[in-house]
Amino acid sequence: WNAMVQYEASSEIGAVTEYFDCFAAGDYETAAATSGFLFDERNSKEDYVQYLKDTFGSDFSDLRFAGRDGDAEGEKIYRIYAGDTALGEVCLLPVEGQARQWKVVARVVYADPVSVVAPSYVTVFANGVAVEAAADATAVPHEDFASLAGVFDVPTKVSYSLEGYLYSPSVTGSAPDGTPCGSTVGEDGTIVMTVPPTAAQGEQYEQLMIEFSQLYAKFISEDATFSQLKSKIDRSCPFYTAVAQFDNHWYVAHTGFEFRNTEITDVVRPAEGFFSGTIRFDHVVFRNAKEHVYPSAYRLSFRLVDGQWLLADLKIL
Repeated sequence: WNAMVQYEASSEIGAVTEYFDCFAAGDYETAAATSGFLFDERNSKEDYVQYLKDTFGSDFSDLRFAGRDGDAEGEKIYRIYAGDTALGEVCLLPVEGQARQWKVVARVVYADPVSVVAPSYVTVFANGVAVEAAADATAVPHEDFASLAGVFDVPTKVSYSLEGYLYSPSVTGSAPDGTPCGSTVGEDGTIVMTVPPTAAQGEQYEQLMIEFSQLYAKFISEDATFSQLKSKIDRSCPFYTAVAQFDNHWYVAHTGFEFRNTEITDVVRPAEGFFSGTIRFDHVVFRNAKEHVYPSAYRLSFRLVDGQWLLADLKIL
């Protein structure tokens, strides 16, 4: 009987059974210690133990196994079932010169890669640990300044692919000044990070956006001159030329105007010395005792030039 017990324990089924007997007794540490799994900042030993629990459950009273040959020579793969429910797989590796002829380890299925896009000057963290973009990752122009790539060095953003995690990591980001990034998730699951302004910057940026957009609207309606507007625009940018050549004499004569319902959203800092945001308002023009309301919406992009914020681009939304 002793020989039979030893034979069964050294068989494939015996090795798998012994592996799950440890789990049934609450011992996951042995499996973690003998797994050969590399524990690092992406996956801790605690993550690995939790993965075993999540994969194989806690009821080992009705386990069944289905084996097949693995990819490596001598390797065996067993699919584990609890009754009729398929769980994970374990890999049996042959061991030479020992009574136990098989080493059993869980086959790990990593979480799907997490795609992240962040401004180039941002530090991206996964589970609190800074990560780096791939060596071949290409920095692409930020969409608010992409049309100006040939004019000056525009802000850029970089893509990351976070792989090799047992569980999808918690992803955060931080600007050099410590400002935490905001993030949204696109339809394809990509996490898109942005840097908001600080409270003080937010007040300044909003005031700049209001002053410029209202002055620009007044210029269009011939209530302000180009000489009033031009000092607030970066002369190196195409928008300056477009405004300089714009003829506003066609605008219908009117007796007054005002601005209502101003709303500012999506203000971001894609790089140091740059910001952009969206502003919406109603431009109300009074003519012949009537008021005409013109809803206006602009995406404004500014850059800091010699200590002064100048408009680099304006997109009508």
